[in-house]
Amino acid sequence: MMQEFADRIVSNTGVSFDPKKRRLRCMAHIINLATQAFLAAHSKSKHFDPADPDTDLTAAVRDGVDCDEVGLVRAIVVKERSSAKHKELFRCLQMCTDDGRELQNPGVPLQLLLDMKVRWSSTFLMLRRALDLKKDVNRFVRHLSLQERDADKCRKIMELELTEVEWVRMQLLLSLLSYAEKAQHAFSSEQGLALHTALPALEALHKAWSTRKSSAKYRDFTSGLNAGLTKVSVYYERTATSDAHIMAM
Repeated sequence: MMQEFADRIVSNTGVSFDPKKRRLRCMAHIINLATQAFLAAHSKSKHFDPADPDTDLTAAVRDGVDCDEVGLVRAIVVKERSSAKHKELFRCLQMCTDDGRELQNPGVPLQLLLDMKVRWSSTFLMLRRALDLKKDVNRFVRHLSLQERDADKCRKIMELELTEVEWVRMQLLLSLLSYAEKAQHAFSSEQGLALHTALPALEALHKAWSTRKSSAKYRDFTSGLNAGLTKVSVYYERTATSDAHIMAM
């Protein structure tokens, strides 16, 4: 399309127009590609497929193939959203104490969020909601397992409960994803022009991930950070060829 546009400008005005240098890439798409690469390298767990709703996402977790915090949360969310009965159970758990007494000011009960494959931010929101409701998520898994009469199925459901180490790892993952969220918000302003913030936002994301990649605290995310940084670097170089960003700054 850009080439066709360039050809028409030349034929109608005689002015040269370089479609590669004049192309402005979608910054949100670049952030999405980089963060999707990060998540794909870090977590191999499958996404829920609406076309095949009966797929057991817990199977891979039980086999130890996709046993990570993202896969565990996704499997729990699918369980919670699978029936009205499960949704009601999760709602009730937010309204009462561990011993079954009704809370005085429980607040508005929330539902767990299920992510989708094409939007990294949906995974970010899914994990953040689960972490916010950490206590209720753990209680939900326990209650669900107790309702299961089959001993083997009960054990498999209990294996979905996240350990404290996995919750901590999720917090670290969310902290890394928050830099992508900040970068995306930096050039998504509705109050004014934002083109001048695009390259600085990518640079800030690259710096944040690069710095943390060398930290022992984030060693579990090395493969994800490497994949994400590679994407950022590739598209930064392609984007930097356009002088529009330089002129905007």
